[in-house]
Amino acid sequence: MKIFGICLIKNEVDIIEACLKEYSNWVDKIIIYDNGSTDGTWELVQELAKSNDKIIPWKSEARPYHDGLRSYAFNEFRHLSSEGDWWCVKMDSDEFYIDNPKEFLPKVSKWHNAVTSMHFEYKLTHEDVVEYKFKDRFPEDREHLKYYAKKVTSETRFVRYFDRLVWPDTHAFPLGSNLYSPLKIRIQHYQYRSPKQIDERLKVRRQATRDGYKYFKRDDVEDWKEKLEYRKNLIRETPSFEVGYISDPNIIPWYWKIIWTTMYFLNYFLNKIQILPNSEKKVSVLVTCYNGMPYIKEAMECILSQTYQNFELIIIDDNSSDGTYEFLIEFAKIFGDKIRLLKNPYKGRGKALNYGLSKCTGEYVAINDADDFSLPLRLEKQVAFLNQNPEYGLVGTMSVLRHLETGEILEYSENRPVHDKDIKFFFMKGQPIQHVTVMFRLELAKRVSGYNEEIRFLFDRDFFLRIGKVSLLHNLEEILVHVGEHNKRYFKLKHVGLERAKLSTKYQLKAVDDFNFSPLYKIPIIAKYLWTMILEVKNKFN
Repeated sequence: MKIFGICLIKNEVDIIEACLKEYSNWVDKIIIYDNGSTDGTWELVQELAKSNDKIIPWKSEARPYHDGLRSYAFNEFRHLSSEGDWWCVKMDSDEFYIDNPKEFLPKVSKWHNAVTSMHFEYKLTHEDVVEYKFKDRFPEDREHLKYYAKKVTSETRFVRYFDRLVWPDTHAFPLGSNLYSPLKIRIQHYQYRSPKQIDERLKVRRQATRDGYKYFKRDDVEDWKEKLEYRKNLIRETPSFEVGYISDPNIIPWYWKIIWTTMYFLNYFLNKIQILPNSEKKVSVLVTCYNGMPYIKEAMECILSQTYQNFELIIIDDNSSDGTYEFLIEFAKIFGDKIRLLKNPYKGRGKALNYGLSKCTGEYVAINDADDFSLPLRLEKQVAFLNQNPEYGLVGTMSVLRHLETGEILEYSENRPVHDKDIKFFFMKGQPIQHVTVMFRLELAKRVSGYNEEIRFLFDRDFFLRIGKVSLLHNLEEILVHVGEHNKRYFKLKHVGLERAKLSTKYQLKAVDDFNFSPLYKIPIIAKYLWTMILEVKNKFN
């Protein structure tokens, strides 16, 4: 029996060395997935790996946090394990095991495939802060953290491996691993360790909440002192802990074995089908791509990790030449009917979009590009808005511009107009809705004849104007999409110059007429275009 662990980390430089040293006493391999540390954690892990072959520093990438991130590491390294091995599917970098898993896991009955924890939550107290000057090095600071919460928490920690085990990134744990052992493994959890560490942890969690993760809202506080406790409300650590599990796991009544076996097969088949309420509208997520490598894998994984799961993913490859189509063929095989991969029989973005629309079967259509990344709550939020507001035909969201090579956030697009009147007014100045953030009603798109296939760019603005003539438009005020910035972006290479300015001016003037604004608004629009022409001519002669 081997034990493998997945350790997802971010800014844990004070504790990661002590934690990995403890894990190395019982684990065979630790896969480290760094979620964009900025405090030297990743560099320290790489250094530790040089002298410890159990540590595998897999990758470091800054991406929006969601519960399925660990599935990427599992699916990448599952080939290392054999049936009957165990995976610590949530190996946190602030935990220390009271029970040695090497000795504990063999005691688990063969009728069980998952083990939960008995978590002793250690707290930093007001008295600790007064009495002790913290050094922000856990081996030293640990000696002064002696109080834990009265309420003992429990989470899934270990899953027994079998070849049919499936872990999609839409789930926090592998599917079918719900037959929990009555044995609970005991863990000391040091979530809050020093004033500086608490402050940094809260910053990370506030950003995750801002990125769309909804389960860190209890940590959305500015003052780290709000996380302190008083010793009188806690339990003082003693040299020995009470036994938290039954003494002999093999003494299990026959009727429990029947119940657990039934639960196993029932759980297996329920995971094979998707039962959804009739009230949930089906969404067609439409992706058109041309030479999308190497970013399309992450973009598609973000869609598949949505909290709203009643969708089909339709990918239209626009005759890529960089291996994108070949990669998508293999990628689609993993998810079966969830993904429909098609090759554009025509040529051009507008034709690819219309071809995709003709294949959509959902009531709503969401647009996503091959280098843009939807946060987990995107579909859920947009579906809720369209369900509650039948007079609206299209809804976009706010976004950020993220450099794909460095992970750096270059720009926050939080100032787009929100309400219908403001959006339509903004059309006289530019683009008020970002195409890769929109969700619209398929019936409405068909009514306005889809996208204009005759133009090379601004096809999205043309489409929005026609949708806006027959319905209301809206932008959600939340950032729900990260737009990828890189050197291959098509519009940067092709969509520049006087031709674009001319077409943009055309649509600005069209907005004045379509939405019944005063004709006087045309004067500054025309003046701006003339000035652009003068500058263009001047540049040619210089």
